Amino acid sequence: ALVSSKALMMRGETFFITEDLHKKIPDYNQVGKEYTMYVEMAYSMGILCGVDDKGTFAPLQTLTRAEAATVLYRIINTESRNPVSLVNYDGGTVTPETQTQGAITIKEGQESVRRFAKEGDIVIKADGTQVVLKKGVHGIVGEGQGVAPDLGVKLSENAMYSEVVRAKNSEGGMNFTGATSYKDGSGTPVMNGSYYVNKLTGEGHWDGEWQVISPKPTTKGSFDFQLSSDKNWIWNADSGEWMCGYANNISDQVIQIINQANGL
Repeated sequence: ALVSSKALMMRGETFFITEDLHKKIPDYNQVGKEYTMYVEMAYSMGILCGVDDKGTFAPLQTLTRAEAATVLYRIINTESRNPVSLVNYDGGTVTPETQTQGAITIKEGQESVRRFAKEGDIVIKADGTQVVLKKGVHGIVGEGQGVAPDLGVKLSENAMYSEVVRAKNSEGGMNFTGATSYKDGSGTPVMNGSYYVNKLTGEGHWDGEWQVISPKPTTKGSFDFQLSSDKNWIWNADSGEWMCGYANNISDQVIQIINQANGL
């Protein structure tokens, strides 16, 4: 576990430790305290899955040559990793969004059961453009990349309407009803959150992320429909106020007017 976890660190991989994983490994209390973090990393990343279907770690047991080869192959080839699907002692199961720890490919806007996007995932846009997600200057995944990676996330195959991520600022959009175990790409729990997509740029984030990324400009605009430098705010000359671009359902006609006013 120690060696494999450090190998993943050297590869520059981002770690995500499955919530309450220690409760799902029967002999977790037999693992030395100095090694528990590495064991959780190896399990969460799909490198180790235990010596039986219960997920037993067996810390004193030596790997066979075949088992060692399998571990090495999983480190190199992310597609061969074994997703965490261990069973809780109380009969519950690990939630779907934690089962895939390696990078995933997301078709933007397509509804599917998947975890929330994180750094390293690939987003395929409607025109076929592929975008590898990165953290922006504020540490938020997808910042400035013009994509809405969490749009379409479903909590389960039979998810209720409120358990599918939709753009809050579009027709039919509403608050996403999740739980604290569901985290966005920055690791922040998403519970009763709203997801907004800026129709001018195509970029989508949770409401709390937008507040960090793009606070309201403090200086006045120069002309009607002027865009802020990040294209997230629109100057309304009549009211003398900035209008939030990402939180409003702007029509295609208005988008055309805004683009013309800004020479885009």
